[in-house]
Amino acid sequence: MIQTLIVAFLIYQMIDGRDPRVLTMGIIVISLYAISGFTTYLLNKEWIMTLGVFERIRERRRMAMAAAVAEKYKGIDLFETPEAREIPTAHYRCGNESCYSSNEADKMYWIASPPLSPNWYCVRCTEAMRDMDKSDRLNLDVFLTVLDYEAGQIDKK
Repeated sequence: MIQTLIVAFLIYQMIDGRDPRVLTMGIIVISLYAISGFTTYLLNKEWIMTLGVFERIRERRRMAMAAAVAEKYKGIDLFETPEAREIPTAHYRCGNESCYSSNEADKMYWIASPPLSPNWYCVRCTEAMRDMDKSDRLNLDVFLTVLDYEAGQIDKK
């Protein structure tokens, strides 16, 4: 950090200065700075590559663990397990700053018309907007379902 500040100051002095000693010292310091950076890279290159190898090993272990879990629950609807039933339903906050309601995804709709900024809004705020029928608006539950399907299709590729 300090070296970088010194180099930046010397470059400024070289551009602004009229003293040939500053120019010579600046060229020497910048050259030494470049050489030290290159040397540091060469000395640490092996260490950086070792980190990459360890990360690949960890990723393989994660994939093996995921495959084992998938095999354990193969053919079982995970939403029917007791653990899944205990997970609380997600609630989303209305995008209207004056509305403090929090609703499930099937009661949230996308509004992108003035005076409201584009965001997800609750049923009450959606009904206040008369420019479009609620059934014509994008529902958050439908959006999340489609998003999940698209993510599954991408994962299959």
